[in-house]
Amino acid sequence: MITDELAEAVRYARRIEAEGGDDKGTWVGGEWFRARSLPQVYDANHVVVLEPGFTMSVEEVSAGADEIQAGLPNRIVEFVACAESDELAAAFRLLGWLEEPLGVMVRHRQPDRRVHTSSVRVVDAISMGPARAASLTDEAWATPDAVAQVREKQERVARRVPTTHLAVIADGMVVSYCEVYRIDDIAQIESVATVPEHRRRGHARAVVTRALELTADCRLVFLCMDPDDWPQQLYARLGLDDIGRIARFRKALPG
Repeated sequence: MITDELAEAVRYARRIEAEGGDDKGTWVGGEWFRARSLPQVYDANHVVVLEPGFTMSVEEVSAGADEIQAGLPNRIVEFVACAESDELAAAFRLLGWLEEPLGVMVRHRQPDRRVHTSSVRVVDAISMGPARAASLTDEAWATPDAVAQVREKQERVARRVPTTHLAVIADGMVVSYCEVYRIDDIAQIESVATVPEHRRRGHARAVVTRALELTADCRLVFLCMDPDDWPQQLYARLGLDDIGRIARFRKALPG
């Protein structure tokens, strides 16, 4: 069973992701988002299986992905993880697709402690550029081309969605940052990152705390995280609860 809260957060996240792509549409199993101009950006290129499609076979879903994502270097399929989609997820694992899930965390509580956020500033998108590139350098996938495409996707979204860029600045440069996408009474905190040489100084806590302060009047505030990485522990201390998973499976094509 997918809770209403999880369903709403996932719909909003996909709405934001679509703004970074080139086109979107529907297929028999759900919907799809595509950016042929950004072929290495997973968030901009994926086939979504919605609840009516959970009973489809993995062969049917794979065929849909092949058709929709033809010419792209990956086949990427995602759906909300729940009892109804467990069989489909197991079939993708059996076929050897890479499993790259996303966790969804929602603000439910007050932070464990208060911190000063006077070091956090609202900056413009141009100021974010060098920090975006620097914060991605230690990612396994971060070739120069992939980093450039991810940056372009983030900048597209910021141009099309009401966005607040929050940053800690040192020596005149952004060293830690996050973005807040807000439409009506829902906000998503996204792209929390710190450049390597400025990590472990409390900057990420400060920028996320400021994001939570700025969205105190929102009905729903959430973020997506890597369930295998440590930042989820920070987000939990800041009052966000893990409410579920988006199952994402990827198959890289030869060449």
